[in-house]
Amino acid sequence: MPASLAMTYYDPARDYQTGQMRASSGRGGAREERIELPAVLTATAAKQLVEDALARRLATGDQSVLALPPSRLAMQVGDRFRLPGQAAVWSVRRASIEAMTMMIEASPTITQAGALTADPGRPVTGPDVAIGRSVPLLIEPPSLSDDIGDAARAYLAVSSDGAWKPVAVEMFVGAEPLTVVAATRKASIGRAETVLGGGSAILIDQQSSLMVRMIDAGQALGNVDDAALSMGANLAMVGNELIQFGRAELVSPGLYRLTRLLRGRRGSEWAIAGHGSDELLCLIEPAGLRPIEVPRGAVGSVLNAVAHGIADVAPLPSAARLASGEAMRPPSPCHLVASRSSAQLQLKWTRRSHRGWSWADGMDVPADGFAEFYRVTLSGAGGQSVAETSDRSLTVAVAGLPAGAGQLLTIAVEMLGPFAASRAVTTTLII
Repeated sequence: MPASLAMTYYDPARDYQTGQMRASSGRGGAREERIELPAVLTATAAKQLVEDALARRLATGDQSVLALPPSRLAMQVGDRFRLPGQAAVWSVRRASIEAMTMMIEASPTITQAGALTADPGRPVTGPDVAIGRSVPLLIEPPSLSDDIGDAARAYLAVSSDGAWKPVAVEMFVGAEPLTVVAATRKASIGRAETVLGGGSAILIDQQSSLMVRMIDAGQALGNVDDAALSMGANLAMVGNELIQFGRAELVSPGLYRLTRLLRGRRGSEWAIAGHGSDELLCLIEPAGLRPIEVPRGAVGSVLNAVAHGIADVAPLPSAARLASGEAMRPPSPCHLVASRSSAQLQLKWTRRSHRGWSWADGMDVPADGFAEFYRVTLSGAGGQSVAETSDRSLTVAVAGLPAGAGQLLTIAVEMLGPFAASRAVTTTLII
């Protein structure tokens, strides 16, 4: 393997405990230079090489320019001489004659270091582990902060089933290059071996469970208590749903059963019913995720990631997802209620905010930093009608509904944010 040699100019009184060969100049200050050398050397030969390189570097740092009398006109490049009162031997690097004066530039002659001894250090006896093939994943959770963003934000996560090295990843919007990022930390990614069923977003789901096999069997999932759950622990993305899990039971190496679930976190309850087979789970850990800013104009386009890791061979590992702009969406309204009188349909709902998700004070959550505005869509056999309002209620004449007596009417309410509309809260009733 290539040897790593280091030339260091530092105060010898300091104690530098490292595993690299070092050479000391004996001068004050510190400066380090690393040289990658494709060679196999003994510790003694490596130290000799570093000392010689340091001597050459120090020698080239001292230069003298001398103007000598005509008696020295015979001096040539390569000649050596001593100056009066000095023991150092100088070597002529450049010579010229100017007006019967011999002008020379000289530097000290490089002397080889004497015989040296060096400690080869402690061998690394751990087994070699092959670099694993990259497994990239693109996720687009709702905003993870207390504000919505002005751009679509996706996150790139990369794992592997072996040893880890940073991975270069090309990002595309459709076929157009977007950026190139480096995944420097391995993310915690697992593959779901069961389908996550339905559940409630307002209670701890103690009925559902999810079997997950980690891509890297050495990565562990842990249990947390309810206090930790309330602070956001064990947050993970499964498909398009953001969940938390309180218990991770190890079934076999790398295989976990996740239970005691919190579903539809941060307004992602719309995705609870949309799970399928072979989904990937990704822990929301800042160290393992790379944010990808997607222009607003690219919402609705396919975002692609192509990994170029050390062990990645054709076909290169890739991931794709449709950019939906979840981070730009306000949370959907909730508690939609429809009641009908003889001539009118009364709709009421409750707003939600990006702020105060933990609801620590039990009071009303802080309002979002933009005006409330809602779009109400009524759909039935007679077509569709749309109304907009700044109130949290709407009254519609039954005679104007797109559904007649005995027919099904679907009601959808969206909150209109400054950059995108929320997911809709829906209900149905028979007129």
